[in-house]
Amino acid sequence: MNSCSCGEAKGHIVARRSTADGKHVLLHSDGSLTWPLGYSIKGSAFPRTEAQRTLALRAGWLVLGEVELHDADAVSSLVAAARWVAERSGLPGDVRKRLAAERAPRPAWQVLSADRDGKATCRVWVLPRMLYPGGLAVWHERGRYDVVRLAHAPAIGARSRDAYETTGFTSTTLRGALANVRRMMAC
Repeated sequence: MNSCSCGEAKGHIVARRSTADGKHVLLHSDGSLTWPLGYSIKGSAFPRTEAQRTLALRAGWLVLGEVELHDADAVSSLVAAARWVAERSGLPGDVRKRLAAERAPRPAWQVLSADRDGKATCRVWVLPRMLYPGGLAVWHERGRYDVVRLAHAPAIGARSRDAYETTGFTSTTLRGALANVRRMMAC
């Protein structure tokens, strides 16, 4: 393999960045991405030809440009998005678009009430604040999904308790509720 642009003929670390939770990601001169002890990151390229090396380096730099915004558990999906963008000669903003298109959040429902058989009759899903700022949640009761906003209301004993205010967006499906959330974010 040819030498690096710095003139070093052997493989070496070109750059190091930290994830949002403090884990280091290393980019090597051949374009491979590893954790500090040399373990490869899932989805990282290990090129054999010069064309593959160029593509892997482009993807590696795209990853390092975005890695500080993500936790370590999201790095492999970031690598996959960066490799997809690098193959199409995309720009750094395209990596974020690809990640947003891939990542649909999984509901983590909190059951507020259940019937005698244990089936949830009322539940709420507080949306991830990094994807949906503004303290938004989805309230599900009697087959209806309402987009609500988290508000803190005073309670007895001067303790604050979570309360939810309606936004006026209602749907009969979760997919429709998330579409309403996206409409709200676009405004």
